[in-house]
Amino acid sequence: ELYVALGKALDMVPRPDHLLIEASGIADPASIANAAKAEPEMSYAGIVTLVDALNAPALLSDQMIAPQIEQQIRAGDLVLITKTDAPNPALMTRLKQIGATAPTVMPADGPLAELVFGLMPRPRGGSRPTHPAYVSWQHDSDLELPRPTLDALLAQRPEGLYRLKGFVQTDEGPVEVQLVGRHVEVQRTHAERTTLVGLGLRGRITPEEIETWWQTGTR
Repeated sequence: ELYVALGKALDMVPRPDHLLIEASGIADPASIANAAKAEPEMSYAGIVTLVDALNAPALLSDQMIAPQIEQQIRAGDLVLITKTDAPNPALMTRLKQIGATAPTVMPADGPLAELVFGLMPRPRGGSRPTHPAYVSWQHDSDLELPRPTLDALLAQRPEGLYRLKGFVQTDEGPVEVQLVGRHVEVQRTHAERTTLVGLGLRGRITPEEIETWWQTGTR
């Protein structure tokens, strides 16, 4: 049914720019994401898992449902904690033990559209101001990297770098890079320069940390 629904959405005129699927409390978000990844006309934008700080401890203590809750948390490219300004340290420890990706308190000063939908400024001109909840980083140069160097660099990316996209010149030709949370795609393309844009949650990462990662890895 999901494949049929996605097909109908792609056939709409005008076609939607973005699709947001709000899963039920018993859904398997990874399976839903795989349906989107299998559609060549769609670009994966990530899974956001919201953790209710008030009820999560009890749910994670229930042996009947804890495995499913843990699965939903592990699947998240972005794990946001709601209903609190300062989560219990015990909950944070449990989330990290489960395998949550950089669990973070839900930003109070803005929506998640820029992160989830990838509404990022273009590397060469036309930049828009970044929302206060986010930090952005841009790179534009004629740098060429050995492909193994690029692969190692992406594998060692900072934990708080949620989105990265653009083009990189390599010794095997130009490639397009799409990074969303844990998900990384690198495919051949046509481009004349290395141009990248990165986004992360403020408080989890800074533009300086992203720049240090890039400069250190490309030396």
